[in-house]
Amino acid sequence: MSSTNAVIAGIGQTTYRRRHQVSLGRLIGQATMDALADAEVELEQVDTVFTESSTSPSSFPIDRLTCTFGLDNVVHHGYFGVGGSGLFYAVLRAAEMIRNGSSQVALVYFGLDWGSRPAG
Repeated sequence: MSSTNAVIAGIGQTTYRRRHQVSLGRLIGQATMDALADAEVELEQVDTVFTESSTSPSSFPIDRLTCTFGLDNVVHHGYFGVGGSGLFYAVLRAAEMIRNGSSQVALVYFGLDWGSRPAG
């Protein structure tokens, strides 16, 4: 896959529930695998991973995602927090990196499971 055009090629999401019976990591992993399958991309092709910086570093950080799910070829990663729009900026930055040739396949992820916490 070599292109200077950036597209959102795959989307993965889990069902919304007040309380899930599985961990947040498992939910993010499921959504990630679904997105890669939707895009017809292999794990080995992902070289960039981005997310937002307000909750992801403590709930499911990038290094945990890459280690847990075997994203072994990631060379670019980052957290963005631009006035509450970190995920939007992450997508824009991923597209910019693909357009300028510094990334081939970028993954942007996010997940929360506040409903399973006490008083959540």
